[in-house]
Amino acid sequence: MFDASINSLAARLINHLLKSASWATDRLQMHASKSFRIRAPLSTTQLIVAPDGLLQPAPADSAPEVSITLSAGQWLRLLARDKSALQDAAVEGDAELAAALSYVAENLEWDYEEDLSRVVGDVAAHRIAGALRQARIWRNDAAASTAESVKEYLTEEQPMIAKREAVEAFAQEVDMLRDDVERLAKRIEKL
Repeated sequence: MFDASINSLAARLINHLLKSASWATDRLQMHASKSFRIRAPLSTTQLIVAPDGLLQPAPADSAPEVSITLSAGQWLRLLARDKSALQDAAVEGDAELAAALSYVAENLEWDYEEDLSRVVGDVAAHRIAGALRQARIWRNDAAASTAESVKEYLTEEQPMIAKREAVEAFAQEVDMLRDDVERLAKRIEKL
């Protein structure tokens, strides 16, 4: 019962995104009647591609053409919108269906502003979405600034890490010393 409700909910959520992306349903239509299973740390979802390119819960006793297994870390990376987590997942089965699912998952975007406009109106949704975009930009800038400050502290104020220029200069000096030692060894051999 629990798996059936998870499958139904997953199909509804994914179909909501697919309905606004005709390219995705077109790509999935080529795999109509094929099913896939996604094993995540807390649940397993099994869906089947319908003839219209949307998804439906798969029968519980059916064998999937593709099985995708996500570790807890990969699942968390996906939730954090790290699309490269899918590349690290364990995939077994039909390679063409797996490639189509991967392509759709990596390129499908949720237009949250459109969904929000149905609830609060166009103007409010636009302002809320703008605020969310600005918050994301601020977060990224703050992270970059913090990383730069830590790097500067560790290389300049409390030197615990060597500067790139110093490492490169050291490597050049080591190369020169090695060459000098080789030349000296050859001179000694001649004597």
